[in-house]
Amino acid sequence: MARSNCRVLVVEDDGLLRDELSAGLAAHGFDVIGAGDGEDGARQATEGSPDVVLLDIEMPVLDGLRLAQVVQALAPEADLVMMSGHPYLCRAASDLLGPGVAVLAKPFAFDDLLSRLGDRHLPAPG
Repeated sequence: MARSNCRVLVVEDDGLLRDELSAGLAAHGFDVIGAGDGEDGARQATEGSPDVVLLDIEMPVLDGLRLAQVVQALAPEADLVMMSGHPYLCRAASDLLGPGVAVLAKPFAFDDLLSRLGDRHLPAPG
């Protein structure tokens, strides 16, 4: 996979935040897929072959913790980045899903998200 083709699935039920994250990632060269709830996120994770799944913990239909477990089972090669406005949910995500899962507490700076994606996911310059 070329670094400039890194596909990020953004699963967030807040449409405005999902759109802002998607636009910011796309502006940085990422191929972005969006989903508005956990059920759609599970479908997109299996059909869209994302390299990274950025997901909210609190969502209707299928919450982020359960979606993360589904993604780990169906698309284990995808990296997970969880986000929540509740610090206790961030700790729970780390405890339940293991140390390989990045967690961001909302609100966060966009640069913090980019640093969580790490060098292997950042698109090559130019």
